[in-house]
Amino acid sequence: MIKCVIFDFDGTLADTARQIMSVYNIIAEKYGYEPRDMDDFHLLKQMNISTAMQLVDIPIRKMPSLIKEGQKIFRDYVSESEAFAENLRESLEKIKQLCGIVGIISSNTKKNIKIFLEKAEIDCMDFIISSPLFSKETKIKKIMDKHDLLPRDVIYIGDETRDIDSAKKAGVRSIAVTWGWNGRDLLRRHDPEYIVDTFEEIIPTIVLAGNE
Repeated sequence: MIKCVIFDFDGTLADTARQIMSVYNIIAEKYGYEPRDMDDFHLLKQMNISTAMQLVDIPIRKMPSLIKEGQKIFRDYVSESEAFAENLRESLEKIKQLCGIVGIISSNTKKNIKIFLEKAEIDCMDFIISSPLFSKETKIKKIMDKHDLLPRDVIYIGDETRDIDSAKKAGVRSIAVTWGWNGRDLLRRHDPEYIVDTFEEIIPTIVLAGNE
């Protein structure tokens, strides 16, 4: 039985692509980087994050400070983001009833995520944790320790290859969703336990995972 379901935020629960692109272009104009459009976004979706960062030609050493600055700007845009599921609140409440513990671990800020959740009238989250881009496994392990959970009790749901990789490093299973940042082919190459194409598939997949 799955006792804890952890979600990524951007690209998994919230469709923030256009808002992130707007923030990126504000940053790009300020610092002289090349602006991007949604066609570029669809191209970047076929790449893992390391390759994508090379393509946009921003030095890796500058990424942490630029991400932090972008997250502050994003607060003005997050309320424009839409949920990927029309009945997101009801679906999350069902997952909580089924499993007991539901939360979010995301590289976005806790404040930005709360703005979105309040707009969507979602109040069933047991935790919301902001994590650096490449160390979500540390946060997953802390949740496991806090709630006395075994790896088989937890499943992580995300839209990127790094979500799959973090789940593996934490020893938990993952559900990869195909409607966010990375496409199905790239996600499959990172070998998640499950892949879903619609939000409606998540609950049956959680039930399946709990029975295996």
